[in-house]
Amino acid sequence: MTKKQLDSQALRLLNDARVLIGRPEHWGQGALARNARGQLTKMSAPDAICFCSAGALQVAMRRRIAEVNKLVPKDCYPEVNSNYSAHFGEVYDYLTSLAGLDLIDFNDDRDTKYADVVNLFDLAIDNAEERVYE
Repeated sequence: MTKKQLDSQALRLLNDARVLIGRPEHWGQGALARNARGQLTKMSAPDAICFCSAGALQVAMRRRIAEVNKLVPKDCYPEVNSNYSAHFGEVYDYLTSLAGLDLIDFNDDRDTKYADVVNLFDLAIDNAEERVYE
């Protein structure tokens, strides 16, 4: 398998999402986010603790956008959002290519287990190289 070059921010999103699903109780199927009682909730809700693969990526992206937006003028917000949306798409497509089917379909397949998802993220991280710009 060849290494995949990812922009440093895309690689960071991948790592951040992996951290969000770092324990079995923080990963789920059939919903982008759930609370500790297993109920559906918004990804941005304070009680959201369990995410599917795509939900974890979206939460990682939203947190990164919020962090960067604190550091830049408001007129830069659209560019920050656009850049991180592109990074999200790049990581989503990369995970999809490694899984062999759409990331959401892989995550929600009844035969997919927590270990399968974690292994997918770990494989993606292990096979990613930071893209260096000259």
